[in-house]
Amino acid sequence: MNIPEALDPTISRCAKQVYHHLGLPNRSKLLKKVMLPLEVKKMKTLMSLDNQELVNVVKSFIQSPSQDNSKKTIGDFIKLLDNCLTVYAIPDNEEEEEADNIMGEKDEFLDSGIDDDALIALTEKAVKRPPSYHVDMPQKRIKIADTLMTPPASPFDNFNEQEWGDYNILSSPPGQIKLFKDIPWLILYEIGRFVAIAKVPWREISFETFKVFFEVGNTNPPNLFETMIEWNQGRRGITKINGLSYTLMEKCPQSVWSFFQSSQENDYRAIRYSGYISCKSFNKPPTIFLTPPKLSASNRLFRKYGYDRFLELKIKDGHPSMIAKQQDFFLKPFLLMHRTFRFLFVKDDTIILFATEGPGLDPVSIQQVVDWHIPIMENWNMTISKFASRMSLGYSSSTPTVLFKTEQIQYVEDVFSGQQGEEETCMTDGCGIISYSVMKKIMEIQGSDELPCAIQGRVAGAKGIWIIDPKLDTEAEDFIQIRSSQNKFKTGLLQDNMDLDPLHYTLDLVKHTLCIYPSYLNTQFIQSLSAGGVPTRVFQDILIEYIQKITSAAVENRNLKIVRDWVAGVGCLMKNRWETEDKFEKCIWKDDMMDELEVDEYSEEFSSNDELESVASSTHTSSSTASTNSFNRVNEISGMPSSMHEMVVRMLDSGFDLSNGVVASRITRIFQNVIQQITTKYRIEVAQSCTVTCIPDPTGTLESSEVFLQLSSRRKDEKTGIRSGIILGDVVVTRNPCGLKSDVQKVKAIDCPELRMYTDVIVFPIKGKRSLASKLSGGDYDGDIVFCCWDERIVEPLQSSSPTYDSKRVNAAFSVDKTTVGQEVSRDRNNMEKIIQKNFISVVVPDGTLGVYENWRTILSEKKSLGDEDVLYLSQMCAKLVDAPKQGLRLKDTVRATDRNLYGKIPSPTWFADKRSRQKGKSYMEAKGGFKKQVEKPETTMDHLYLTLINQTETNIRSSVCMFRDEDISSRDKDLSAPWLNFKKRALDSNNKELRDDMELIESLVSKNYEDYCQQLTEFYDEKRRLADKANTYDSDLAAMELTNTYSIAFGLEEYITKQFSEVPFNLIKSSVLVYDIQVNSASLLQNIKASLAYILCSRARKNNKYCYVVAFDALRRIKADACTKRKESGAVAQTLVGSMYRALNIDRSWVRKINDSEGYDESENQIVRVSD
Repeated sequence: MNIPEALDPTISRCAKQVYHHLGLPNRSKLLKKVMLPLEVKKMKTLMSLDNQELVNVVKSFIQSPSQDNSKKTIGDFIKLLDNCLTVYAIPDNEEEEEADNIMGEKDEFLDSGIDDDALIALTEKAVKRPPSYHVDMPQKRIKIADTLMTPPASPFDNFNEQEWGDYNILSSPPGQIKLFKDIPWLILYEIGRFVAIAKVPWREISFETFKVFFEVGNTNPPNLFETMIEWNQGRRGITKINGLSYTLMEKCPQSVWSFFQSSQENDYRAIRYSGYISCKSFNKPPTIFLTPPKLSASNRLFRKYGYDRFLELKIKDGHPSMIAKQQDFFLKPFLLMHRTFRFLFVKDDTIILFATEGPGLDPVSIQQVVDWHIPIMENWNMTISKFASRMSLGYSSSTPTVLFKTEQIQYVEDVFSGQQGEEETCMTDGCGIISYSVMKKIMEIQGSDELPCAIQGRVAGAKGIWIIDPKLDTEAEDFIQIRSSQNKFKTGLLQDNMDLDPLHYTLDLVKHTLCIYPSYLNTQFIQSLSAGGVPTRVFQDILIEYIQKITSAAVENRNLKIVRDWVAGVGCLMKNRWETEDKFEKCIWKDDMMDELEVDEYSEEFSSNDELESVASSTHTSSSTASTNSFNRVNEISGMPSSMHEMVVRMLDSGFDLSNGVVASRITRIFQNVIQQITTKYRIEVAQSCTVTCIPDPTGTLESSEVFLQLSSRRKDEKTGIRSGIILGDVVVTRNPCGLKSDVQKVKAIDCPELRMYTDVIVFPIKGKRSLASKLSGGDYDGDIVFCCWDERIVEPLQSSSPTYDSKRVNAAFSVDKTTVGQEVSRDRNNMEKIIQKNFISVVVPDGTLGVYENWRTILSEKKSLGDEDVLYLSQMCAKLVDAPKQGLRLKDTVRATDRNLYGKIPSPTWFADKRSRQKGKSYMEAKGGFKKQVEKPETTMDHLYLTLINQTETNIRSSVCMFRDEDISSRDKDLSAPWLNFKKRALDSNNKELRDDMELIESLVSKNYEDYCQQLTEFYDEKRRLADKANTYDSDLAAMELTNTYSIAFGLEEYITKQFSEVPFNLIKSSVLVYDIQVNSASLLQNIKASLAYILCSRARKNNKYCYVVAFDALRRIKADACTKRKESGAVAQTLVGSMYRALNIDRSWVRKINDSEGYDESENQIVRVSD
């Protein structure tokens, strides 16, 4: 016998109100029937979508008179419900017609005065009527096999796909629906991303499924990923879910959900939505793959319009030039979850889209966005190339700081040398002055206790560096001086309400000035310094010193604090930990780090010779397959971090040493990564060097050949040991790009009391014929960073050269687009927006040409010299190409073809060929059959450095898994094995059957979990290899995108396996000791026993097997830490710290220095591990 379901009180109350209003009190009896009447079913559906909407419909029906003043019927109420439901789902035509027939029958009975009992009988008959089906459907639709009274299972069954012909569909459900009302964009984006990646037809998603997704998204957002994955597996008929299911797509980072759930508003951070573009051919549309949102710094456009209105699409597989070739595609509007995104501008290899309209959004046109940031009419005479470049300034990551009044902004002129020339005679190009009081406010906003002396920022239409007023007047009011060279465009006009927008007059902090000490040489610096007279032996000595330094740190057994300090430094550990903290200024550190890493990136990206240009085209945007989002991820159940630097540090902090297979293998990988930086970029540390931001002397004290350099982190002179942060004596300065002898200059560093408030920057003079910055490959003071070296071995032999000027050949190689904004938009003012979009998408973007010319220059300079006419030409071409997009310069095709014939066939020196091969993942020497092959006749400095590098690193590079001796790596850690072995011994020795049963149960569960892990991981990598093979075939854009994104990491699989491992079988545990542990200690003893068994299973397989750490990282760390502590302090346990405190701790560098200086310092507990021969 079927039991009637209990109705929701709201539905029951509303139904009774309607019946009472219609004079049908006996119809309330139907509410207790198994088969509910039609109007109640529709009320249930509507309530599942929008509770308040149901109440509104009932009120409207009761309070509104009928249209023809006739008596209202139950059919009128049902039609009102249908009208509301059509907003959510368009009913099928035949089904609607059938429903109308039934309503007509019932209306006739109602009008003829039929009694309620007869009406009830008729309604029940209608409910039981079988459904109708379509035979010939005019559109491709799927009929849902359900009763007539049940609305379509999906709101998207009836949809004409032709309606979307003018759109690019990223992931958007069809029809005009109300289903997404009031749903946060992050939830909708994640659902849309899931549907696109899983290739789920929208019609297969029911109302109930959406309701579940929305409820999880609103109540427990981090679980939305798992909910969608499990639903998808069920949809596909897969009853058993395993870890491979979670590799379908990358999970949204926890940091994003935490920010999303935070009730505190701030303008400092934002959720950034993005995707990748695969575009190898202009004969077919590009493929777009949505990526997980990430947390980043905000920017001016985000703060104006909201970060959820922007979508970034980055060329991942293809060439940036394809953007212009595919402009018809990119200029079409994009649909994503009912939001319409339109092309805004291009920034390097990334297209920025803006949501002009959509549910919950106020319509804003592309022209309105452009006019707000850089008004078209006010910048009428600006060239279109500069206009496009200035548009992207509003997208620079920044932190809003001080809001200025208009009278506090002072526009001042630059200082010029008075000599003939252009930009090179401007002695203050890009640098202004800011008051002490403003700097103090910036310090307070950032929560810092150190007053910055210089910052890089944006305000109104100005950009560049601002340095603190040298007067240090603490009583002066707020002011900021903007020099003419800083003022890039006009903005900040009156808004519609006749007020100024405060966002335009807020100083946006882009980053602090950069200081890296000690710093590094690179290929360009080495070639230029060598050409300037520095002997080859000097570079060899410095290289050997650096390799010995990192080798000794990596294999240090005497004290693991040294190893830990080295790993933390190499991995930028504290900066990456800061990324996870809930602080607004976090992204400033990241920007600093990325700038430092990318200083000379352009010159190292490309191949050369015959395949140079094809390689440049295919590798322009290549990067590690690991997502940046995954770098700081931590397995939330086991505690294992995805960063190997963080993993090693946490294990060392817990008492593990180099005898542990996982620690040893990770140390090897970290060491090899550092060596890779040397072998591919010749990134060699020089102790007496730094990389800092250059600024002009605001006091006019320095003479033309003098500089002032003071470092806060330099505690003593590297040579004498005397405490001093000020550098004195001759100094070499240069910057990237560095292709000419004159790009390296020797100057004198002096102490200048008037400039001592400027720390961690280098102050250049404003005296002389031209600015010192301009001598360094045409630099200026708007944020340029300079390499400074005071190592006497480099400084003394160097002979500076006078700067050269661009030759006529270089100037003739480019065509110049001088078209102004006014000239473009005047052609058709009625279509101003489209004209601006077409010009933005057609501007010159960095396309790899710079890298091609730099490689030609590098190779030719090895064959000839930096003074050779052709080398000079290529060097000047590189300098010109750096700013070509902004200047509207386009390299002529004839010049490119001629230069390719002249320089593209020159054979590469061995060191360069090896560097190129290593960038592809395999060394040239390995490809040629071994490391012993030597350069036949080493002639240049780079040849000798290459041989030195091979001799110094050959052994460690060849050790692919572990560079330590296998016999020194422990096969079994007694501390980690003890919990399981002790438990097993007690269970076997006792007469307690329940304890033995529990032992067997635990062994069975953990062994099964380990087998699942191995099997699923094997399947994962098999699929990854399959996609890699497919990606190498023709026409394989989709496979390449899936390989890059879906199968980039196994993190999702590992989290699933960990979840299965950590589950406690409450109903199966029988022994009193474990039952008590579960009830009182949250199963901590049980988890330790399982962790120990997992370790034993791993140790039987391989010494560096990481399964046990994947599933029980923190548990094993606790076991090890307690065991190590007990050996030193009987009965004691390890120190206990909460995560937030631990992440903020690091070893004091003074400890490391004292350990290094103390020859007798030893930790005898550490097992000695030797490097392989």
